[in-house]
Amino acid sequence: MLQAFGVSLKTGSTFVLVDPSEILEALVGLKDVEVVHYKRTGPDVELMVEQVPGDVRCPECNGSAQVKERPVVHYVDLPVYGTPMSLAWKKHRMRCVDPGCAMKTWTLEDHRIAAKSCLLTTRAAKWATAQVGGGRTVSEVADELACDWHTVNDAVTTYGTALLAADRKRLSHTSAIGLDETSFIKLKEHNHPEFVTTVADVEHHQIIDILPTRTYVDVAGWIDRQSPAWKERIVYGALDMSRTYAAVYSAMLPNAAQVVDDAASYEDALEMVKRHAKVHSDRAKTVVSISAELRVYSPHSPHSFYLDTAERSMPGTPANNEAVQRLERYAAECKVESGNQGPEGKHLRQSAREYNRTAERRSGMDTTSGSDGSFVTPVYLMQPVGFLSPERAFTNQCNAQVLPEYGLSISVPSFTSTGAVGQQAGGENTAVGISSPSGARLTANLVSISGSITISQQLADRSGSPGVSADAIIQTQLEEQLDAAVDAYVLGQVIAGAGTITDTGSFSIPSLYGDLRSAREQMANTAGFRRQATHLFSTSNAWGATTDQVDTAGRPLIVPSYAAQPLAALAAASSPKAAGWTGHQMPGSLNWFVDDSIPTTDSGAETRLLVARPNDILTWIGAPLVYAFPKTNANDLSVVVGLRAYVAVLSRHSAAVQSISGAAYPVALA
Repeated sequence: MLQAFGVSLKTGSTFVLVDPSEILEALVGLKDVEVVHYKRTGPDVELMVEQVPGDVRCPECNGSAQVKERPVVHYVDLPVYGTPMSLAWKKHRMRCVDPGCAMKTWTLEDHRIAAKSCLLTTRAAKWATAQVGGGRTVSEVADELACDWHTVNDAVTTYGTALLAADRKRLSHTSAIGLDETSFIKLKEHNHPEFVTTVADVEHHQIIDILPTRTYVDVAGWIDRQSPAWKERIVYGALDMSRTYAAVYSAMLPNAAQVVDDAASYEDALEMVKRHAKVHSDRAKTVVSISAELRVYSPHSPHSFYLDTAERSMPGTPANNEAVQRLERYAAECKVESGNQGPEGKHLRQSAREYNRTAERRSGMDTTSGSDGSFVTPVYLMQPVGFLSPERAFTNQCNAQVLPEYGLSISVPSFTSTGAVGQQAGGENTAVGISSPSGARLTANLVSISGSITISQQLADRSGSPGVSADAIIQTQLEEQLDAAVDAYVLGQVIAGAGTITDTGSFSIPSLYGDLRSAREQMANTAGFRRQATHLFSTSNAWGATTDQVDTAGRPLIVPSYAAQPLAALAAASSPKAAGWTGHQMPGSLNWFVDDSIPTTDSGAETRLLVARPNDILTWIGAPLVYAFPKTNANDLSVVVGLRAYVAVLSRHSAAVQSISGAAYPVALA
């Protein structure tokens, strides 16, 4: 046709194509892909292609395969000279010729044409990703490709995610990162702003990642997923006065120096670090030492929460005013952090509800030193996982419930009889015998349990620096007292209604096994309960005396089997749920725990063993609350501070605990 207009062609040139089929194949540019047809309808152009399958084998059995059908899938392609282009891919759905093969059918894919679940061709998707990455909006790119917004956004998300996963270089060179929050809002009415966290490389001035959240758990989780080498390499952490980000750095990058970016510029923050850092030379390595007080009470703070609480209770002492001021600042921190959804916010709200029984979560906190916030123990001192403690092995195994916000008693519904289930004996359309069960309410009263310690002026003066050392000592002592008291109360409540097994003989391993069998059977045969026991509890001395028993050859009669039990993993992780576990599993799959809060019986003459199913014992234990007695022992320069907690316990059935005691278990055994 061009020759008809007098245009001459150089047939030997590699840059000139005359045959229409060759032109179309060059337009596709893929080996083993044929052009089926070219169609133009008005301004729209469609190119249909088909793979040349060759010898296709079954991916399951490697047997021969046949084409079952050729479905056509339409994709958006790059425009040609401003004309919108679509690509119709005539795919091959294959089937295995072996009727016994599990792989019935499958569709051949070719990522060169288009990625799976992407409606842009591969070249169009790569181009769109580059355009959006360069600053253009998704809407602009979609208009140019003559397709909808979601088609482009899905492709950019797919290819962008792959690029981020492959680009490890952005993570491997920095020694200083920054965390900053950004507010986004949808361009519609009544939409609240959403916050994201930008993780930036402040050393090389580039973004590392953008997280769709600003919560402690998610940001800390992102850092935790990075390699240990990367975390060790980070020496600076820039932030913009965010308490959440400060907590993330403290927990996940404890060796990184935290730098507050007053100018909200990571570049300026890095320069500030370089100007004010004190550089030391240590074996040709540069070590930067930076001190900053981010929280009033923290692992790195020189102040003690408990000593300040004590000083506040002694007006007129030299340190009283400073202690009051610090507690006021801490109360202000608590008021802010109580609105967060992280561990600290949850702890603050739970503690505040115990102090101030109002529906408004933060109404009990203000910025005064006497507010509820100033009496909330700093979260870094509290043990995680619901305040479990090694000092209360029995209580840790019980079924922990969330303490209600109000009330002095807790009621749980229960059934006192069973319903009737029967056959429709008369056949179709005849009555079925039914019987509704009767019920009652189980009620437990809420009690307050506390532990206290006397703080002397000498401890306040000589607690050392930082003062957290004194806080750790005081917190440990108070928790041990409180936990032991809670455990003793829970044990006392469940033992009061427990079943009993009394052995009047003398102690021996066979008699112990017999008593354990009787306790298990008594639990399993109790009407309305009929459960299997799971735990055995005793004092540590009773356990030691029992496991010391040997045969005539000196071999132990009771041998532990740690690795064979699920509790071994919890014990290896130092979980409080495994506290007191001995590693012994007695007949009937009873996991043996020791708890020295188990009371004696018979006026202290006998010890006792408890066979139990703790999951049927409900416990409600509130957050530990700090208190101080004002001016206590003022003449002795001392004050009493303590922890208290609200506790309730309820056994779903008295048979959930069986108490073994008697002359066979003298207190001397324990």
